[in-house]
Amino acid sequence: MEATSERPQSTSLVYRPPRSWIRWTAVVLALAGWWFSLDLVRLSLGLAASTPWLQAECGAAADPSETLDCQSVLNSSWASIRLGNRPGAARIPVATFGMGYFAFVGLWYLFVGPPTRSRWAWHLLITMVIGCGALISLLMIHVMGNVLHRWCLGCVATHALNGGLLLLTIVAFPWTRERENFAPHPRGRLALATLTSGTLLFLLHLTITLILLASNSGSRWQRAYVNIVDDPEYVRWQYQRQPLQTALTDEQPAHAGNPTAPNTVVVFIDYQCPACKSAYDTLSTVMEEHPGALRVSYRHFPLDRSCNDGVQRSAHPAACGASLAAEAARVVGGSEGFLKMRDLLYERLNELENAPYSRWAAELELDDAAFSKALDSEEVARRVQEDVGLGKQLGVEAIPVLFLNGRRLHHWSKPETWQALLEVDEPSRASEPTTP
Repeated sequence: MEATSERPQSTSLVYRPPRSWIRWTAVVLALAGWWFSLDLVRLSLGLAASTPWLQAECGAAADPSETLDCQSVLNSSWASIRLGNRPGAARIPVATFGMGYFAFVGLWYLFVGPPTRSRWAWHLLITMVIGCGALISLLMIHVMGNVLHRWCLGCVATHALNGGLLLLTIVAFPWTRERENFAPHPRGRLALATLTSGTLLFLLHLTITLILLASNSGSRWQRAYVNIVDDPEYVRWQYQRQPLQTALTDEQPAHAGNPTAPNTVVVFIDYQCPACKSAYDTLSTVMEEHPGALRVSYRHFPLDRSCNDGVQRSAHPAACGASLAAEAARVVGGSEGFLKMRDLLYERLNELENAPYSRWAAELELDDAAFSKALDSEEVARRVQEDVGLGKQLGVEAIPVLFLNGRRLHHWSKPETWQALLEVDEPSRASEPTTP
């Protein structure tokens, strides 16, 4: 009798998740759902959607008679969760939870996907999550159709994608034994790690949205504050309540404007300060719009400890030299020479370190020898020190600081502000004697 031997059956295992087409289709659906949810959050916050067709359909309020009205749906109480009971409390868009939900589902299918039959219990977890998401989708569809009587295309598309995920999850369940000999999948560590990462990703979406809401709320309050402080009536109200500085009641030397104007502006500046350049531009515009209404006296307050011990540090280390140059130009060329040097200093604001002032004076057609002598004179240094001392006496710290008719003016950048102030002050000062 011949001995017979049985061929051993192959026991090689396939180390990959089964039905990979389900896995990748679910990842694509979850990514699309996340993207649509992101756009819905953006629309809820008043921003533009990144998807062109969604922006075209939902970017603006529709006709009240139309049922397709994304904004009405997104502005309803169903589309957001109010954070607190006080009026004006921030609202977190429900679409934020949708972003976190789709991110969780996409992460699960990316790393776990459909299980093998021996590990079917792990699939119950994602089935429960997507089942809850499907119930919420049905609730929102019911609200749009029967409560709001309005439809949001972005919302409908998101719920449709969620329905596709539900169908794939049902199909992914290992109802029958696999034809291939798959290794048991997923392993416990992989499933737990994905579960933990997905939960953290969900919470991260909520955290980022809360930060955006806080930032948006802060910006809204800032805009409201700016609107208030820039309102001409508020500025006038605040200006009229400023104390009258007796140190500025005497006639100030006029460097610009009409020497006999009924309104006097004293402005403390230095020449290495961009904000001071803005004040200079503003005053120039005001004098053009209100010819004869202003006389401007420029006072030196360089933020440089080499000539101003009233500052803690030299924020503008070339400012003292620039102030001396401006005063030297005034000694040599009068107000006209001062204004020419002032304009040139602001024009070359970024070149003041080791600036060749004598050469610049020659460009302005000022006497070079007289300018160099004045630049090193005690008279020019004394004038700068007098202005610095006056500024410290008036409480000047940051610059520019403007005083209109002896009262400090805190908000001066808007032309409408000057219109309101000059309407008040011109009649009150017109009858007072002025000195040329």
